[in-house]
Amino acid sequence: MSIASTILRVRDAEGSGHNLTFGLIAAALAAAVFYVDTYTDIEGAIAVLYVVTMLVAAQATTRTGLLVIAAVCAALTLLSYAMTHGDDADLQETSRLIVALAALFVTTMLLLKTESARLALLSINAALKDSEARYRSIFDRTRVALWERDYSKLRRYLMDLRAQGVTDIKAHARTQPAVVDHCVGLIEVVAANEAARELLGPQAAAVGTLRRSVIPGQEKFLDVLQAIMDGERVFEDKAEARADNGEDKLVL
Repeated sequence: MSIASTILRVRDAEGSGHNLTFGLIAAALAAAVFYVDTYTDIEGAIAVLYVVTMLVAAQATTRTGLLVIAAVCAALTLLSYAMTHGDDADLQETSRLIVALAALFVTTMLLLKTESARLALLSINAALKDSEARYRSIFDRTRVALWERDYSKLRRYLMDLRAQGVTDIKAHARTQPAVVDHCVGLIEVVAANEAARELLGPQAAAVGTLRRSVIPGQEKFLDVLQAIMDGERVFEDKAEARADNGEDKLVL
């Protein structure tokens, strides 16, 4: 048996145990409410407490299960009413019955709505995971060298410069040479595929800082900065990147 299947079975067992626990608690609460409502002299809409049973049961059952449990609680409420007030029911007792049934109905509708939202969220999350898995499969297996980079910090920095009146990054870099190195340090490599590691080597393509593969003094990097500062959605050009062995490779 593989480790993965062992973990899965353990989780399934834990989930079953979790559902059984909540199911037993819900059953015990329903029995307790029925007993108090039927066989004690406590006045009040005791049957409203079936709402608690529904809330507990919602942790361990499906939409169909919720409807069944709601029907059972409603039936217990009516049975208790018939056993205790069937022959001499007054307006006050009838009002309590209506309040209890209304509370049970509203709670059931809210729980069903919550369950629908939860199932929709799970479906969306599963679709996102499938999409991410497909993207990762294409990214990792294509024979084109690819880098995924995070430019968000760099963009914020460039937008701050723009707010200060800087519109030409090349002119600014000539007066402030250190700004280029600072900009390089703000770019993070999020991922690189196998083809990228083969092209530049494991260190130049490593996740983290971009510094290893950037060749100092390239005008093309300033063109990238200018495109970001100008709000361009797409930038494409050729530049040289330095591999681990010191060789410069022409990349798109």
